[in-house]
Amino acid sequence: MTAEPQVCGCFRSARGTVIGVVKTWELDRPINGVMSDVLLIEDNQVLRQQLYEGLVDARYRVYDAENGLLGLRLFEQHRPAVVVTDLIMDGGEGIESILTLRQLDREVGIIAISGNSDYLNSSAKLGADRILLKPFRMDDLIAAIESLDNGPR
Repeated sequence: MTAEPQVCGCFRSARGTVIGVVKTWELDRPINGVMSDVLLIEDNQVLRQQLYEGLVDARYRVYDAENGLLGLRLFEQHRPAVVVTDLIMDGGEGIESILTLRQLDREVGIIAISGNSDYLNSSAKLGADRILLKPFRMDDLIAAIESLDNGPR
């Protein structure tokens, strides 16, 4: 049986405009030692959709946000095991998100993604467990997620 991603909520501005949508993937099998929840924070809509679809295809339950502020709200609501975050975004920078995530949960796995290696190196010093330089292959992201589930941070 194949499930479809479901919209499970949205964030609205003070004026009622939808500014973010929460989607999740309902799994049709137990997870048995494999992480099931991933929060994806990426401001580039095309890349966010590609990563979302790749993670869903790999059978992860994915929550996605277009900026760090929405991502932190989603994190507090769902407490995913892994957060994948871009570093340079409007509406909440990834470095700030990493620092806040570490304050909220010392054990959450954090993967920083960026096209700038200097920012990635800084993110590793500030709390990211894994870093990926854009562009990267979907297999590399999945391997990074799995390594956080199966090994030391």
